[in-house]
Amino acid sequence: MKRTCLIYNAKAGAAGNLEVLLRRFAVVPTCEFRATANGHDVQTQVQSAIEQGAERIIVAGGDGTVSQAANAMAEDFARADLAVLPLGTGNDLARSVGIPLDNLESALSLAFSGDSVPMDVVRVFDGKTAYLVNAASAGFGGQVAADITETDKARWGAFAYWMTAATELVKLPQFDIQMELDDRSYDSRIYGLTIANGRYLGGGFPIARGAFVNDGLLDVTVIPVLPTLDLLAAGLNYAVGVSSGGDRIENFRSRRVRVSSKPEMLFSIDGEPIREVEATFEVLPLALRIVAGTQAPAVSNVSPAAAIGLPQGQASGSSIDAPR
Repeated sequence: MKRTCLIYNAKAGAAGNLEVLLRRFAVVPTCEFRATANGHDVQTQVQSAIEQGAERIIVAGGDGTVSQAANAMAEDFARADLAVLPLGTGNDLARSVGIPLDNLESALSLAFSGDSVPMDVVRVFDGKTAYLVNAASAGFGGQVAADITETDKARWGAFAYWMTAATELVKLPQFDIQMELDDRSYDSRIYGLTIANGRYLGGGFPIARGAFVNDGLLDVTVIPVLPTLDLLAAGLNYAVGVSSGGDRIENFRSRRVRVSSKPEMLFSIDGEPIREVEATFEVLPLALRIVAGTQAPAVSNVSPAAAIGLPQGQASGSSIDAPR
């Protein structure tokens, strides 16, 4: 077994159950357990653990915690692999890589002994560099992801994202957006967009149904300005993968995306606090090794080039009412 460090927030809601399980694993001689107090502490602990020889970092938390750990590993992603215990609100990356969400003991066992696979990481540059593992949502998407409640998730499941969106439409601003996607440009008036590495956003909404975390591509979803009822219908169709025809929600695939807008959009990056950003998003193919379950919906067994069926560097775009 690899030398492992498990990093968790002792004050998190599920920490009590986790600590009971941790006592069972305390006899594992190759694992160190570290409690953290905040996001900055997560990065410090990850860097310290790797410097002291940890070969696998297990982080207990949600997408934001996973993102903090990945950013701490960015100096050299190859020094250790990463495992996730899904204790966050959304746990959307965990969904993509097949981590059990409702069985903490199984998730912990997988984190210790599961195989790791290479996954893409997204470099975000807006004057400074950061790294994204799951998704960045802007405008409409960023606001909805921030406002969605646990009660709505329990009631509506995957539809909760779009049901929350319906209540936001009357107050959402419109944006004139300019995007550069590999070898093409895109200009439009929109409510918002998502740039995804994984498949899910907002606690299980399939924002990029055809995405793979190891295909070398970003999946870009654009939410156009439409009448409220049309947009709501398009979103519900999108959630279940049903197309009703016509140009509605738009999807693109690209290795690199440059985004600017007027006014500037608010971005939420891996569920972290919203901020204004004009940025370039670029895939670092297969940069990070992550522990994945045997039934991982967004991990492809096909090589990146074959998975997309496109020549190197070519972007793919389509206007659809439901995802691929």
